[in-house]
This record gives sequence, C-alpha cells and structure tokens, in this order.
Amino acid sequence: MTLISKMGFTHWSTRLLSEFNRSDLSKMSLVAYCKAVCDSVIKEENICGASFDLFEDVTGQFVNLTRSGNYSNDFSLPVSLVFKHFSMDFSQCQRKPFIMTLDPNSQDDLSVFPLSTKSIALFPIINTDRIIGYFSICASNLNAFHQVEMEAIYSLMSYFVLLYTLKSTSVNQSPSITWDKLSLAINQCSETIVITDLRGNIEYVNDEFERSTGYKAQDVLGKNPRVLQSGKTTRDTYRDLWKTLRSGERWQGEFINRKSCGSEYVEFARITPIRQENGDGSVTHYMAIKKDITETKATRNQVEKLAYYDSLTGLPNRALFLKRLKKLLNDDAGSSQLPLSLMFIDLDHFKEINDTQGHDHGDCLLQTIGQTIRSILESHHTLARLGGDEFVVIAPDTDAEQAQTIAYKLHQTISQPIPLKGQNISVGASIGITVCEKQGPSVSTLLKQADIAMYRAKAQGNGFCLYLPEMELALNRKITLARKLLSAIRQDKLALNFQPFIDLNSQQCVGAEVLLRWFDDDLGWISPAEFIPLAEERHLVSEISNWVIRHTCRQMLSWQNQGYVLNGRLSINISAQEIGQESCAQRIIQLVEEEGISPYLLDIEITESAVVVCPHLAEDDINQLAKAGFTVSIDDFGTGYSSLSKLKHFSVNKLKIDRSFINELLIDDANRKIVTAIIAVAKSLCLQLVAEGVEDKQQEALLSEMGCDFAQGYLYTKPLANDQFARYWLKTNC
Repeated sequence: MTLISKMGFTHWSTRLLSEFNRSDLSKMSLVAYCKAVCDSVIKEENICGASFDLFEDVTGQFVNLTRSGNYSNDFSLPVSLVFKHFSMDFSQCQRKPFIMTLDPNSQDDLSVFPLSTKSIALFPIINTDRIIGYFSICASNLNAFHQVEMEAIYSLMSYFVLLYTLKSTSVNQSPSITWDKLSLAINQCSETIVITDLRGNIEYVNDEFERSTGYKAQDVLGKNPRVLQSGKTTRDTYRDLWKTLRSGERWQGEFINRKSCGSEYVEFARITPIRQENGDGSVTHYMAIKKDITETKATRNQVEKLAYYDSLTGLPNRALFLKRLKKLLNDDAGSSQLPLSLMFIDLDHFKEINDTQGHDHGDCLLQTIGQTIRSILESHHTLARLGGDEFVVIAPDTDAEQAQTIAYKLHQTISQPIPLKGQNISVGASIGITVCEKQGPSVSTLLKQADIAMYRAKAQGNGFCLYLPEMELALNRKITLARKLLSAIRQDKLALNFQPFIDLNSQQCVGAEVLLRWFDDDLGWISPAEFIPLAEERHLVSEISNWVIRHTCRQMLSWQNQGYVLNGRLSINISAQEIGQESCAQRIIQLVEEEGISPYLLDIEITESAVVVCPHLAEDDINQLAKAGFTVSIDDFGTGYSSLSKLKHFSVNKLKIDRSFINELLIDDANRKIVTAIIAVAKSLCLQLVAEGVEDKQQEALLSEMGCDFAQGYLYTKPLANDQFARYWLKTNC
C-alpha cells in the first residue's frame, strides 16, 4: 500500500506530503511511520514540536506513541495537558482539526510544551467512528496554520488509520479478522475510495462514495467512472491521467464532476495502480482516493480574488499585473509575444471630481472607465488598476504603431462626457507608452519608461506619448535640478540681476526689475525658463520668493550704505501660484518690514494671467499691497485676455506691454494697433506703461511717438549684477 500525495498545497505542507509520496506503507511499522511524519514536520522553522498520542481504553488516558521536538524528558502526554490547559473535556472535543493559542498568563506548567510554543494544532484520528488519538503540532508563532495546511496534514490521518488497522492486528488473528478491520476502516474513511479494473469498470466503492456523490454502489458497479463526468474537466486532464497510469506511475489531479442530484463539485483524486503481490507484479486494478474540495477551492479562489483583483473595479490589481508582466518578460514562451507594449493611463482632473462630487461619484467613475477601457482592448490584453486613478495595459504582440492606435482610441473614448448619476462628467487621460522589442528589460524599467512617457503626455497635453530614451535623460536632469535648486535656495547660491527701466523722454533710469539668476558649479548657468517652472511644480515658489524679497531689500540697504541712490523703485516678480494663497500680501509686507526697507522703494509685478485666474483674490492682495505703500504693476500685459475695464477695480499703477507685441511692432500692423489701443486705454485710466523687450532705436522711437512712458530691454543693457548696475545706472549722493 503506498501513500499517494502530490497535492499542490502551499507552504510547508507541500514538502511534507511530497516526502511521503515515495513511502511504502506496507513496509513501515506504525511507530516508524509516525516518527517519520513528526521528523518531517519539525523541519519547518516555525514548528517546534510534533507528537502522536493514542487513547488507551484500559487507563482512559492518552499514551504518547512518538514525538519530535524540544519536549521535556519527563513529559509523555502532551494531548492530555492540552485538554487540561484549555479546560476541555475529551468526550466533548471536536472531531475536526482545530487550532488553539496558549495563554502566557496561565497557572499551568507551560514548560511541558516545546520551548517557545505559542499555538497548537490538533488533528483527531478517527477509526470505526471514534477518536482513537490525536496528532498535535506546536508552533512558535500565531499564524503557522492555514486552511490548506490543516487539510493537507489531516489527509495523512486516513493513512494512519489504515496502517493502524493492519499493524495493530495480532499475528495470531486470522486474515479474515484483519480484512474485516480494514474493510471497516475503508468504509468509515472520510475520503472516497473507488477501485476499477484495467478497463476502468468500477468494482468497488466505499460508503463515503455514496455519501458524497449520491449514487448507490449498485448503481455504479460495473460502470465506468465517466458516469460522474460533468463535461467540464479538460481533455488534457484525462489524457495525462491515462498516460501516467499506463506507464505504471501514480497520478494526481482535479476533476469537475456531477452528483446524482445534478449539482457539480470539484474533487481532488489520487489514483495508483494496484499490482499483484505474487507473480510478475503486473497491474490488475486502479485505486482512486478522492476528496471533495469544492468549498476549499471556492475559499482558495476567494482568497486569490482578494489577493489579485481590485475590489472596486474587479480588474487585476498591481500584484497580478506584476506577476503577468514578469512572466511574459522572463519566460521563454513570452518571447513569442514580443514586441510587447505597456501603456500607463492616468486620468486627468479626477481629484477635482472626487473633491467636488464626492468619493461615491469618483468610485462610480472609476468603475465605468474600467469597463470602457476593457471593452476597447483585445481579450489577450491585461488591464489592471494600480490604485487611485491609474490604470495600466499589457498588450502582447503589439508594436509601437499598433500601441499608439490603441492609445488614440482609449484617449478619444475616455475624453467623451460620461453619464453618471444624472449628469455628464468630463475627464481626460494621459497615456504613456513603452515598447519592449526583446527580452531583457525588467518590470521596473518598463514601468518607469511608461510613467515617464505618461508625464510627458500630461505636460504636453496631447493625450498620449511614446517613450524615447532622451525623455529619461530629461527626467534625470529635472530630478537633479530639483535637488540642486533646493540646496541653492537654502545655501544662498542664487543671485540677483537688475535691468533698468528707461524714461523715453529723459532717457534716465527710473527704476529696475529684479531678475533671479542661478549658476551651478556642475551644470553652469541655468535658465529661469527651466528652473522657475520646476520650482512651481515642486512647490518651491514661495521659498524662492521669500529669498528674492529678502535679498532685494538687503541689496537696497547695501547700496544706500555705499552712497548710491536709485531714482525709482525695484520691481519684484510674484508668481501667479502665490497670488490668492493665504496671507500672500501679508507675507510680503512682513518680510520687507523685517528687513528694514520702506515699501515705497519697491514695486510688485504680478502677471496678467494671475489676475485673470483669481480676480477676487488678486484684487484683495493688490489692494493690501497698495495700502502698505507698494506700487503694483501688471506684467506680460496683453497675453491674459483680461478686460481693460476691470483694471479700474485694482489699485494698479503700471502696465508692462508683453515683449511679443514689441518684437513685431514695426512689421505687423495688427500688433501696432493692439499696442496703440493698450496705450490709449491705460492713459484714460491714468496708468503708466512700460514696453518690455525693446531692442532697437526704431522700436524706441515709435513707442515714444505712441505715448509709451518707459522702456526696458537689450537696447539699453542686459540684466546686470549688483555692482555693475550700481556703477552704470545709480547716482551717488557724494
């Protein structure tokens, strides 16, 4: 008789069962079998003891048969003490495996248990409908025993009963008595046992077969087990079964069968050839030992679903996505599915919907979009939700052109208004694409590439973007700049330049704009066009603004101490990101006050776009600044589409005409008309005008003729460092 077990269970039970797959029970004593099981169990690092204990009818006590582990020498009845520790009555104990946790505060002598025991699993051994003993396992942690482990170990008890029945029979007893006991054991076994001839005709079924299938023995004897078939077990399973059995080997696997009542169930079967004991050892029959695992399978599927599927959308989650992608990249079979495309999808404006409509709307939107994306993809594509509003698509056997076609469809579809709870919700999507054309790249590399491409698509606003190597170089530079910029701010490694405003009538300097410059020892000069947007993205704008205000004030004091006098004010730029922030104006006023400079020496420049986006907040800030003594200029005027008539509500002193109008002033009649209109309306509102970007005398002459007050640009000078500016443009009071 051979123990057949290659059950596919997880964790340490797999090792235990696979070891006994090669064991021949007919050649083992009962004690040897039990000792081998105990020795195998304690190989697991979390298991500190294992013991077989049999109930002795004469004494009414448990007697230890064998054990392995760190038990004390004078201790031989672990199960008895388990019942005592947990105040359990043996006559009322469970007939199924159960787990208990030791109480460290108990008054019992816990030294009788193996050292560091925290939990115990007990497996009842049942023969002829009564408990004849227990197999106990002691563990050093609280989570050592999972359902699959419990069932795997419990299946070994069926073999213990068979071996116990055979080995416990006296040699003086007749064979008929032995087989009577064996028959009782088989019929009371908790697993289905079926014996067939070589053609597959059923010759024997035990009582459990009748209980589990609903068929009576007389209904199936002489018939093929296919009477149980549901048609859902794959043909490959049956082919593998017969190929294995005809080679004389044992087979194990799962069947989806049907009971007599018509309901389907899943059973795990272990089928072994039965050979003649005397003679040539040829196979005469097949024996199947089967167990209904429908509930276990359902539980396992549910656990897998929780582990691998997103609870909100029902889509694969990050864990399953990574598992599938890794398999495609690493398996030899995956090479046939290259090129492989990966698409990273990030929804636009989702946070706004969550914040304004509520999380219920957000959840419904994610579910709807998940279904929408899935409907566009092929069946062999994987769509997963990584979390939040991020989705990812694995598209095997898809090149760059095909991937971009898919991305275009996805973007167009997601961008359509989505009906949701009585209203149409509009979102967009930014999609990053990367293509793996040969095996080698890691999962993390592909994800990083798709993520980089997605952020490029979001920045460009064009829906989707294919990853290119130079994008990673740009990202690496961006990361480096962000790190160095923060360091430069806090270590005073930034610098101020100054560019004068020139009165078009007197040609005198009447103030200057403060411009921020940054030189890095490793990277050289870095353009404000590069680091200012980065500062806005990394929320460093306020920190930079504070630095500029403080150092402008200190420079003004330094010039005063050196005897220099500025005829006019220094203009400091305030980012649109700052306008409308809590206490923006108060912060500026306080910083200037702390540095000991009069607000009457400073002008605050605010872009027209900031006024357009937050008119009410901008109005509050501007009016507070004006009241404190600052003048306020509107920078880049003409690009923000604001209404000139609204300016009368702001305490604004000056407009700066954007350089884009000045560049083509001499050659574009439309530009000239726009500048003329701006000047006329500004004059009617008593606002001064500065023309930005003046580069030649013709522009200067025309602007003066049109009535513009001041000019700024390379015609006069490039932005200068503080000492150069003072030397060329400031007066001295000496």
